[in-house]
Amino acid sequence: MIKENMKRIGVKEGYKYQVSEDEGYVCKLRKNPFVKFENDYFEVTADGWLWIKKGYAYDGASGPTVDTANTYRASAVHDARYQLMRMGVIPRSYRKSADIEMYRMLREDGMWYARAKPWYIGLRVGAGKYVKASAMKKTKYYPK
Repeated sequence: MIKENMKRIGVKEGYKYQVSEDEGYVCKLRKNPFVKFENDYFEVTADGWLWIKKGYAYDGASGPTVDTANTYRASAVHDARYQLMRMGVIPRSYRKSADIEMYRMLREDGMWYARAKPWYIGLRVGAGKYVKASAMKKTKYYPK
């Protein structure tokens, strides 16, 4: 039964993309965090597989960058791994491996070295704050 009970809506802003395929996206993590976790948006297996499920929303390229065909896969995996660190599922010590994996995926998907290397350097220099719990996106309510 549906009934109206709210006069405002809660949203989390800042997402640009959403995984749309029923099977989502699955990849083997090169550095296994040896954890098991599952929620509505992703699953991590103890043997190092990451399944990004249908409906997972992510923000793609950040900073002074542009999303292109060779960034979507890498940024989805990278955003999922950073989110798992923010949630405390994967230790923050896995940040460097997430950054290296993003660089590897960018190159594998055809990004030129001259573009991929600055991305990697930017991650190493400026992205550390995004693995902290304080970086979780907050729900905002409208109208206020």
